[in-house]
Amino acid sequence: MDSIRLSSIKVAPLHDQQKPGFGYQVDAVLYLDLSEAGRLNDGTQTVDYVQIVRRIVNLIQNESSDEILESLTAKVADAILLSHQIRRTRVTVTRLGADQGTGVDFQVGVTLERAADDQMDGNPASMESGRVSGGGNASLGHPSFLLSGQADSGHASQARLRHPVTSSTQSGLSSDSENDNETSGQPSVGGVKLQGLLMRDVIALEGASGTDRLTMLRALAALDGIPGSQLVGISPLYAYRDDQGDQRLSAVVILQTPLDLEELRSTLDMVATPIRQMGGLDADVVEVETLDGSVLSSQDRPPLLAADAPSRILIPWAYLEPDHCLPGADGTCLASLANHAPDRDRINLVSEDWILDGLS
Repeated sequence: MDSIRLSSIKVAPLHDQQKPGFGYQVDAVLYLDLSEAGRLNDGTQTVDYVQIVRRIVNLIQNESSDEILESLTAKVADAILLSHQIRRTRVTVTRLGADQGTGVDFQVGVTLERAADDQMDGNPASMESGRVSGGGNASLGHPSFLLSGQADSGHASQARLRHPVTSSTQSGLSSDSENDNETSGQPSVGGVKLQGLLMRDVIALEGASGTDRLTMLRALAALDGIPGSQLVGISPLYAYRDDQGDQRLSAVVILQTPLDLEELRSTLDMVATPIRQMGGLDADVVEVETLDGSVLSSQDRPPLLAADAPSRILIPWAYLEPDHCLPGADGTCLASLANHAPDRDRINLVSEDWILDGLS
C-alpha cells in the first residue's frame, strides 16, 4: 500500500509539570491510496500532512501531566485517522528525557498500529477515499460513523483539531479534453460531479437551542469527509443568545472543496439532515472564493455580508482571518467588524480547544 512518512516531529507539553529537556518525538507512517494523486497531480486526492502534523502538535501540547506514553500514542494514532483518506497508520512516540534522574542512559518509545473503522470492519467498498455510500442517512468517508449515530470503537473520530488557515492551491487538469475524460471517473455527491477547480468556502455553523458539542463535532467530521474536500480552518466554539433569549452554539469553518455553491449547499443539507435527528444544526455558506483568484458571478457566491452581520459569524471568523476584508462592508476587515458588532454582547467564548474534546 502507498504511504507517507512523517519523521522527527518534536513537541513539548505545555502543562505546569513540564521538566527541562522533557518532550516527545513522533514518527508515523500513513497508509493510503496515492494512485490518483500521482496520476492527476491532484492535491485533493491525498492528505494535507502539514494539517496532520499540527493536529499531533496540538494534541501533545495539551496532554495532561499524568498521561502515560501508551495512552498518548493511541491518541496520536486516532488523531491521524481523523483524515478519512488514511486507511491505516503506524505510530511511534518516543519520550525524550525519560532517563532523567535514573542514572541510566536510555530512550523509551511505544509503537502502535491502528486502522480506520471501515478497515477493521472489512468493508472494501468503504475504503475508497471519498466514497459516498447510499441508504437513508448519507455517510461521507471515514466520519460516516458519526453521521449514522454508531459509536466509535475507541477512535476519536468525532474531533478535528484547530489549525491555522493554509493558502496552498491545487493544480487543475492540464487541458479541457483531459478534464472531460477525468470528470467522468470522479466521485459524486448526491449525483453531482466533482469539479477540478478548488473553492474556498466559509461556512457558519449554528446549533439549535440545547445542541451539545458532540453535534457540532459530528458536523466537523462530516464536512471534512466531503469527497475531494478538507477543512483548513476551525474557529473556537462560542455561545450566542438569540432574540428569544435561547443559547445557541456557533462556530465558523473554512473548507477547500471542488463543489460549486449550489452543489455545496445541497451537500450541506445532506450532511445536516441526519445530524438534525440528534440535535439541531444549521450550516450556511457565507463566502465563496476561488483559489486561483478568478472572479465569481453573483450567482456563484452567496450575498455579500454587510457591516451589520451577526456577531455569531463575525467573531468566530475574525479569529481565523482577522485581516480578511469584506467587500460588502466597504472593505472593512473582520477584526474591526467583530469589535464593533452591534450584538457582540450576545456572544461569549465557550472553548478555544473544543475540538480536543473528542480525543479526551
